[in-house]
Amino acid sequence: MTIRSTFAALLLAAGLAACASAPEPEAPAPAMLSDEAFTVLRKAARGEATQPKREAALTALIARDDLTDSQRAEAYYDRGFLRGNYVRDDAWAYPQCAVVDYMKMQEIAPDHRWIPSMEKDRDYQFSRFKYSTFDTAPQECKDAAADARAELLG
Repeated sequence: MTIRSTFAALLLAAGLAACASAPEPEAPAPAMLSDEAFTVLRKAARGEATQPKREAALTALIARDDLTDSQRAEAYYDRGFLRGNYVRDDAWAYPQCAVVDYMKMQEIAPDHRWIPSMEKDRDYQFSRFKYSTFDTAPQECKDAAADARAELLG
């Protein structure tokens, strides 16, 4: 009888241990936006009728949680180019704001194939800071752009 009791106790202990150590299922990885779908959304954002609408569409694209780092970097590049290309047609259309987006792009994807092009435009945007026309840029852009300049100059 003691052999049966011991055997039953061992089976019960083994069963409890198996239940306690069973790994919890992993949450599925979030689905990332395909490059094809991203291209459609990116082209739509860039094709908006006005600069403020393009700004809003690119900002919404950047805010998505299903972008790859490369896709997000490209959206920052587009918004940076838009901001630097326009002059005060929108609250964020200033070279300082463009530089902030370019720095974010480089932070997210430092090896992106567009980095050399971005660096050239970023240098151009830095050169525009000297004009008083751009003194009315949003303060957060001016502060972040000054930090970026200091970082680059080391």
